[in-house]
Amino acid sequence: MVVCNPFDDAPHLRLVPLPEGCALQGVEVERNNFHGWQRTREFLDQRRFIRPSEGKLRYVEILGFNYDTAAAAAEPPNDPTVRMWTLVDQAGPNPTNTWELEYEAPFADIWAHDSYVAAGLPPDKVPNLALVDPDNHGVAYFFHGTRLFGLDVRARRVVACDECVIDDAPIDMVDGGYLSSRFVEAWVPPEPDLTPQILRYNEEKERKVIEYVEDWLSHIEWTNQDVVG
Repeated sequence: MVVCNPFDDAPHLRLVPLPEGCALQGVEVERNNFHGWQRTREFLDQRRFIRPSEGKLRYVEILGFNYDTAAAAAEPPNDPTVRMWTLVDQAGPNPTNTWELEYEAPFADIWAHDSYVAAGLPPDKVPNLALVDPDNHGVAYFFHGTRLFGLDVRARRVVACDECVIDDAPIDMVDGGYLSSRFVEAWVPPEPDLTPQILRYNEEKERKVIEYVEDWLSHIEWTNQDVVG
């Protein structure tokens, strides 16, 4: 991960390594094969990302896949598990202390949960990563085809599930079940704030009162001058 603070007096790029054991070597080799490398990148979009949640950066990965080649990346995973780390010290001297493991859950446990079955989600098929709840890092969202579902990872419980239509996604990715974190972002919409409107109304009301009083005082002043004259 590349980090830069544009507000520093002298901004510069710094490389923050991923959690230990998460760096990939095979993907670099695949650069000589464009189509293979492109397909591998699509798999990576489905299986790992970095997203903000509760004011911190979270790295989420589905482990169990082999990325040495595009063909290997397409193979069924070995004991697939979802895992999350939190960035705790991006400037520390020890890379092993940069990330802190938050949780991990084998998909075997997730598929066996009653809520997964009740949601009508197919077991034994690893879903694609979509996003992390911006207010609760314990809840991650996944794609199963065009269905988007939220998962309380620690409890292995599905907390939400619905169809998700993405107009800009390529049709082959939608039909092929390749929707992933590339196509969605999460944010918290601001709460409606009526205070500025009230303030503006009060300020306008106050301005009109002041203008009226000033006009009235001016009228009184001219009247007094006429009387004195």
